[in-house]
Order: sequence, then C-alpha cells, then structure tokens
Amino acid sequence: MHHLRNDLALPTALYARLRRIPLAFTLHGILHDPFVVADRDRPLDRPLTPERVVRRARDIPRAGMRTGWRSYRMHRALYLADRVIALSEHEREVVASLGVERRTIAVLPQWVNAEPDAACELRRRPAVLFIGQFKYRKGFDLLLRALPRVRQRFPALGAYFVTQNPLHRDVFEALIDEGGLRDACELVGQVEEGRKWAMLRAADLYVLPTRYEGFGLPVFEAMAAGCPVVGTRVPVLTELLSHGQDALLAAPEDPDSLAAEMIRVLEDADLRERLVAGGRRLVQERYSPAAVVPRYEALYHELRDGGSPY
Repeated sequence: MHHLRNDLALPTALYARLRRIPLAFTLHGILHDPFVVADRDRPLDRPLTPERVVRRARDIPRAGMRTGWRSYRMHRALYLADRVIALSEHEREVVASLGVERRTIAVLPQWVNAEPDAACELRRRPAVLFIGQFKYRKGFDLLLRALPRVRQRFPALGAYFVTQNPLHRDVFEALIDEGGLRDACELVGQVEEGRKWAMLRAADLYVLPTRYEGFGLPVFEAMAAGCPVVGTRVPVLTELLSHGQDALLAAPEDPDSLAAEMIRVLEDADLRERLVAGGRRLVQERYSPAAVVPRYEALYHELRDGGSPY
C-alpha cells in the first residue's frame, strides 16, 4: 500500500490484520502530512507536531470528533502495518517520532526507470529545466528570483517549467514580469513520459530549489538522463546527494546562492562533466531497478514467510 492520503488505507489495513495478510506501507513524504507539520509548503521552518497524530480510536475525542476521526483514519494503518517503508533515514526518524515501532520501519528508496532515447530541441541554449508542482514547497519562486542574476552571465539562457499542477500560475507570471523574464521562460505544462525524458536529455541543467522532498525522484531521473543537477541543502537531498560529486546544493531559501551554483555548472565544462558522470554512477549503483528491486523483493518474501523485522 502507498501514501498516507489513501482512503483505502484504513479498511485495507483492518482487513489485512483480520485475514493475517502481511502489509507493507510506503509513505512517500511524511512531511506532506498536515497533522505532522504546521505548513506543508515550508515544513522544516517550524517544529513538527506529532502530538496531533491520533493512533487509537479511544484518542479521537481529545482532538475533537471531526479532526480526531480524520487523523485516526489517515494514520491508523501506520500502526497496523507489518512494515512501514520510509524512503530515507530522515523519513525513518520522523516516522519513529510518531510512535511507530522502529523495528518495523525499513528504509528503501525509489528507483529510476529511464525511457529510451528520444529527440528534443529546446529553442534556447543554455537551457534550464524545472519539473515539479507549482507549490512553494518545490521552490519554483526561488528559481524565478535567481534567473535574472544567471542571465546577466548568460543572456541567452532559457528556462522551461514542466508542471502538472500550475497552482500558483499568478505568482509565476508576476515573478516573470518582475525579473524581466518574459522572453526567457516557458510554461510547458504537463508532458508525457517520453517527452519529459527527451527534455531532460536536451537540457543543460536541471534545477530543484526545493524546501522539502520526500525523496526527489526527478533529481535521479535527471542524473540518469545525463543532465547535471542543482538542488538545495535540505534534509533528504543532503542525505542522498554529495555536493560537488554528483550535484551542487545551494543554500535553502537563498536565490543568490542558487544563482551562484547554477552559474558554476553552466560556465565550468569540467565540473559539468564530473557531475554528469557522478550522477550516472550514483543512479546505477543505488537507484537503478537492478540495485533496488531485489531489496523490495527480499522484504516482501520475508513478510510472506513470517521472518524477523527487516
């Protein structure tokens, strides 16, 4: 089973427990949980609120019947699952802080399935690519504030924004006008998988100025496609990436730092080649199907056979 905000989680977990069917539950970003964080767009800015998570039915009234029921329905499956799969050590620690038994928490990453090569011509060179929702959590606004400085060094720079959810398009348009970026930025919208991989292979730089990631799969897709990556120094990315070896990590909430790291990649061919090689090596060794799928299979076999915790 996948994702906390899954309406089938509680009935599935209860059914599995009744029938003695082992249950593995993968979270995909615990700090997306509105009961655990004060602000889902900036979840790391304030202390977490694990006390708002209702674990048992008898605790519903203390949170108020409506809120308590919502929290219980969303979280009870965590405590019924035989294994909770966290995508990172950071996520494991947060889950443990909610009272989930540490021995039941396994850390297993996602994996990258690269699409076949496809042709794609981006109209400007150099070209920067952003893939993600237009939510402040993803930092699209930070990239737009960094771009004017980068364009001082590279006036022909183009930026392409791929998103399936242009929630804050009004902010996007305002920041384009504020930064004089009307001729530089293109809102591509949603694209099918083959087109996405073609754009990653054609781009000169993938930028994810995120404020929080549950895992950051597009980062590793960019690496698999041979596109250098600039991210931010936030938990999970600092755990999974090595600054200067497979990516560059800018200071969070800092457009000037982001611009500086982008410029480093764009003007230093040797650095760019080193990051591309390091990224491809990282994906192959840790996040390819060959590296990750056997670990999931081993966990599933262990649960099926009634073995000890992972």
